[in-house]
Amino acid sequence: MKNVVLLGESNFAFKNGITQGLKNKGINVINLSLGLTPALQNLYELKRNDQILKNADLIINTSNVNDIGRYNSIELFFKSYQVINWLHKELYFLNKKILCFLFPNPQKWHNIQCSKLVYALHKKLINKYGFNIIDLNEYYLKKNLYDFIRRDEAHGFDFITREIGEKIANNIENFSLPRKIDIQNDNPNFIALNVKEMKNIDENNFKNKTSWLCQEEIYELKNELKFKSIYHNNIILGVHTWNNQDNSEIEIKNDIGNFNRNLNHSFSFFFDTYNRNIKITKNTTILSKNNPVGFVGLLLASTEGNYHNENIDFKALIKENIEIEKKYNFNHLIPPIEWYKEIIDEYCSIMDPIKLASL
Repeated sequence: MKNVVLLGESNFAFKNGITQGLKNKGINVINLSLGLTPALQNLYELKRNDQILKNADLIINTSNVNDIGRYNSIELFFKSYQVINWLHKELYFLNKKILCFLFPNPQKWHNIQCSKLVYALHKKLINKYGFNIIDLNEYYLKKNLYDFIRRDEAHGFDFITREIGEKIANNIENFSLPRKIDIQNDNPNFIALNVKEMKNIDENNFKNKTSWLCQEEIYELKNELKFKSIYHNNIILGVHTWNNQDNSEIEIKNDIGNFNRNLNHSFSFFFDTYNRNIKITKNTTILSKNNPVGFVGLLLASTEGNYHNENIDFKALIKENIEIEKKYNFNHLIPPIEWYKEIIDEYCSIMDPIKLASL
């Protein structure tokens, strides 16, 4: 049995979508996706599930929609640029078959320039490293299908990604390994830190949380937690929570100042701090304000390494003509979505008046 790992956002998190399509063909699926999360969450899952990834026959990655949604301004794009570069390099050094999805960007509520920059950056890095690609964004643009993202304003239909999942399962042997290129991994050293590795833990505060997609042991953050000395001088990049109730707030205190984040999500959620100056010291603490936060862990990074502070030529990045080599391009696995739209539109044009007449 083949093992496929999904790293992604909500487009991968729906129960009857790509996961079901892969399972229909006898694939063992490990879904590490979370809704509302960008590339940094994929990097976090990559680090805390390294053994699972070592046994994968194929890793399917996507994050482009929330790489826009979570960093939806030109100022924040610099953070997104940094994280996307980090993730692709870490994926490359796994030396596994990587398949990258680029989903249509819901442009109604996204910054248009950010949308173009994120899409271009992903495609540039996919091409650089020799990852396999299914570019649904390109397909939707060419076929004028953007009004067909109608599950809601951000997600397509399950039956489309389910069919693609079945086709992926039938083609696992045909996907290529990354290119052989002479590079070193100059990323910072990343650490997925579980709450159990922190100081001042009260064992009575651990609870289990389960959804159809995942299970986590959370810590109800009722007391201040501190860091062991081995984690001092690392930067806190992101925080993983599974909140219990609304009106909760997590606070990180250190020698420089405080970081606060309100949490109204009642499910597993990972967020970027956006602040690359939260360095862990002996005085750094994590605590809840108002209601206790369900705390899972953190993504840390060493101060050494490439933080991608280079100047970015926005115009050149957007205009760069990137041609994906044929052996990496799997757009032929995309079903005839424009036909599906025509069928649905014709059905609705006939049935809607009938349904309305009865009312």
